[in-house]
Amino acid sequence: MKLINGSAWGGCRPENSAGFRGGAADDLGLAFRPDGGLKAYLLQRRLEGVRAALTGLAPAEPIGNIAHRLGFSDAAHLSRAFRRRFGLTPSAYRRL
Repeated sequence: MKLINGSAWGGCRPENSAGFRGGAADDLGLAFRPDGGLKAYLLQRRLEGVRAALTGLAPAEPIGNIAHRLGFSDAAHLSRAFRRRFGLTPSAYRRL
């Protein structure tokens, strides 16, 4: 679990993460079924990281930088996922 959580920001993918436990990808998927599967779990962890970055006390980091740092392909990809999860864009969330 530590390895998966530690790599949630670095692009961990269900198909290449089974080796963390020494099991098959299907076994890993079953372990994360309560969370919607490994892919859903990793996305949730990344989005929580985005939310923390948006509310941090440090000067405002550009959303595109946050997106790339936390494993999203670009700011638009992050924005779509963030809106689906939290109901507003990262920019709107930052203004709260």
